Amino acid sequence: PSPEAIAKALDVRGRNWQKFRDVLSEHDVLLSATASFTAMTVEDWDAVWTTETTKYPHKTFAPTYTSYTHMFNWLGLPAMSVPAGFIDGLPIGLQIVALPENEAKIFQVAQAFLKANPRNELPKIS
Repeated sequence: PSPEAIAKALDVRGRNWQKFRDVLSEHDVLLSATASFTAMTVEDWDAVWTTETTKYPHKTFAPTYTSYTHMFNWLGLPAMSVPAGFIDGLPIGLQIVALPENEAKIFQVAQAFLKANPRNELPKIS
């Protein structure tokens, strides 16, 4: 990328980092779904990589599948995902995010959530 494109990307990153810093300066953690949709089945994954190849033209599903987690990786914010149950037999997760150096708070929230909502079930394996 050109120096201008890099500068623009860094500016966007900085503005997003500041937005999340502002939110997290008023709250200990941010909670969100880990993914914007349930896990894909084996058949869906196979179709994406074999017959529906135009769905992910750059051979990466990251912008779609990891849109919620990718943001915090990009911004350098610590985050953790904990199991939150199943929808239609497929696992879902709860993501817990905090500011750097507040990782202990993430672990405390995760522990409290798992204690209040123990997840002992396992997905069906075919």
